[in-house]
Amino acid sequence: MGTAVQIFSIISGIAATVAIVISVALYFHGLNRERKIDTLRVFSEIRRKYFNTKTLEDKDKLKYLNELEYFATGVNSKIYSIKIVKKMSGSRLIKQYDNWG
Repeated sequence: MGTAVQIFSIISGIAATVAIVISVALYFHGLNRERKIDTLRVFSEIRRKYFNTKTLEDKDKLKYLNELEYFATGVNSKIYSIKIVKKMSGSRLIKQYDNWG
């Protein structure tokens, strides 16, 4: 009887460990998903607000650059996903840099 109890104790411990590992993995997966969703939301708002940057006046260009700088800080801090930004507008941002730089 003592051996069976020990076996079940070991199995219970393994099951608890597996449950903790799965919980942690799901938590980090959820964080990553939220980061991607936030990136899409915030960057889409900036793109909608400044959809045609060629016709912006200087004061609006400054506002646009300020918003991009704030957003870039979030990307560098890993609050937002750089992969999503590259997929959405990587070449557009490079062209704007070349045109304004």
